[in-house]
Amino acid sequence: MRVVQYLSSYKFSYRSKNFNFYIFHLLVDLRQQKMSVQYTTHIEQSNAHSSGIWSAKWSPRSNVVITGSLDKTIKVWDAETGEYYRTLHGHNLGIISLDIDPMGEMIVSVSLDNTIRRWSVNDGIHLETIQVIPGDAWSCQFSPALPEVRHFATSSQKGKVDIWDISTMPSSIVQSFSSGETKFGFCTRFSPNGKLLAFSTENDCIHLFDVESGKNIHKFKGETGCPIRTIDFTPNSSLLISGSDDETINIYDVRHFNRIGKCTGLDGFVMSVAAAGDNEHFVSGSTDGKVKLWNIENKQCLSTVGTHSNQVSALSWNPDGDKFISVSEDKSLKWYTATL
Repeated sequence: MRVVQYLSSYKFSYRSKNFNFYIFHLLVDLRQQKMSVQYTTHIEQSNAHSSGIWSAKWSPRSNVVITGSLDKTIKVWDAETGEYYRTLHGHNLGIISLDIDPMGEMIVSVSLDNTIRRWSVNDGIHLETIQVIPGDAWSCQFSPALPEVRHFATSSQKGKVDIWDISTMPSSIVQSFSSGETKFGFCTRFSPNGKLLAFSTENDCIHLFDVESGKNIHKFKGETGCPIRTIDFTPNSSLLISGSDDETINIYDVRHFNRIGKCTGLDGFVMSVAAAGDNEHFVSGSTDGKVKLWNIENKQCLSTVGTHSNQVSALSWNPDGDKFISVSEDKSLKWYTATL
């Protein structure tokens, strides 16, 4: 329909020497329209928790969203309506990271109480508590190879990532990926194809590991020495996006081990980045409370999608890639949907 409308606005012959010129501008126009897709807030839970929310995840399979808060609880929400389902109690201090396994059946959570816990998504039953030494677990994520490989990863203050096997009870560490530096690890992420594992640290570094061999195959080094608090792979596993305390976002090509661009113009530490399913966009959340939508190709901010009254702690997309959520230190949970 857009093609017909566009062509009908011009009077020319298909045999005209200007035909190619018009077709070129048609493609440019359609490309710009694609880039102009916006997101608006359509659901908001203004007091989703009684304290700040530091983590959130949209389930890759089941129709739920989960949030983890400094109020020591995990809450489960209906992903479509925003309706509250249940609260998971058990941690004695705030939840700093959580994830849902690729099958949408299990939650893993990490808390300031120095425990890792596993839960059932469907009924909220507590499955396991793992005691760790202080600082030995911060960020967590399930392996995308589940259910074949029943593992999850946690980042550590000791400059390493631990891989936990959940096929037996209790869960145990079966492998550790070492950065070779005793620097605090803020974030760890598997590539969606399961071949790589990235690990960001307090000293402006991202270590890239080969999952099969466990080898540290590359180190991306920043320019300012500021902590990198958040990283995320694009769904095609070719790019890695990172957010730093230096108020910039970097994009790396993990196939050729080089930085392909930097996004600037932010007004706070970047606390969260999340790549969209189209491999062309991502969203960011910062300490200035703003949620921004970015274009990967031109490294430009397309719009400020939403605003929280405090820092944006986490972002997560739905499986279809047309909606996402944000959570904040201001206790709120927001849903965003695409509008043309």
